[in-house]
Amino acid sequence: YRYRPYINLGDEGLKKVAVLMTPILISTWVQPINISISMRLATSLDKGAAYAALENANLFYVMVGSIFIYGITNFIFPSLSRKGLQIDTGEFSDLIRNAVKTAIFVLLPIMTGMITLSTPIVKLLFERGAFDSHSTTLTSSALLFLAVGLLGFGIQDILNKAFFALKETSVPMKISIAGIVLNIILSLVLKNLMGLGGLALASSLSVVFIAVGLILSVNRRLNGVINLNMLIHLLKTGCSAVLMGLVFVFSAGMLQKAFPDNTLWDKLIIIAVPGFAGVTVYFLSALAVGVEEAKIALNITSSVLGRIKGKVTR
Repeated sequence: YRYRPYINLGDEGLKKVAVLMTPILISTWVQPINISISMRLATSLDKGAAYAALENANLFYVMVGSIFIYGITNFIFPSLSRKGLQIDTGEFSDLIRNAVKTAIFVLLPIMTGMITLSTPIVKLLFERGAFDSHSTTLTSSALLFLAVGLLGFGIQDILNKAFFALKETSVPMKISIAGIVLNIILSLVLKNLMGLGGLALASSLSVVFIAVGLILSVNRRLNGVINLNMLIHLLKTGCSAVLMGLVFVFSAGMLQKAFPDNTLWDKLIIIAVPGFAGVTVYFLSALAVGVEEAKIALNITSSVLGRIKGKVTR
């Protein structure tokens, strides 16, 4: 007996997978498509320097965002797939709600940091050699406006996977196509008004549009999965993020005056000190206003530190 591989293209299961996969691919490739459009338009700005600036800003944005976003979605997707078979129990809605709340709690401070510290971040990562202060200005502008869409990026990915688990892949596909069209229109308009920053902002607004569309769709499908409690959570977390942003701006401004030499250590201090102070303020203020995710994070941290202390004292 000799095994011969054989693919039956007429198999019903294979056809079903193909039907589900096409919308999934379109939905998950929104960000790369949007950035490709933006980068194509950026070639005519600043003698081509805007193209490299947008590429560098997007590289950092996607790297940082993906670590946290995919960490959340990959953790919940197996559970979503199981609960998707029993959505009437309410567990599926609870899972989505908790995932979105976690994304808000984790991504808002990262988004705030990227916006308020965009210039120090770019200086630390890229400013050396041919990458001069003008390159920093271009890249930090792109990073700032890309960061506006970070929370939308995270919510979009979570709700995409929710619809995939429900096997309703056409919903995110249609909204994603509308978002890509919106990005093209906004890019053409904002490019003339704001230059490179306008292209980055157009991409972010497109992602936010898709996230809002998915929220409205999942609410209709699951009868209010995004409820008043979620809006209160967003308000509390948003206020904490604003406080953190003020700490970032104030402390970074003071440190830039105290460390004007632009050495590697200067650049690192200008990010690290405000970062630590800002995150501390964010966490404490979130605890003060009763954000549940902050309490969970505190319990996990206490548990981990307790285990470490126990091992050290043995």
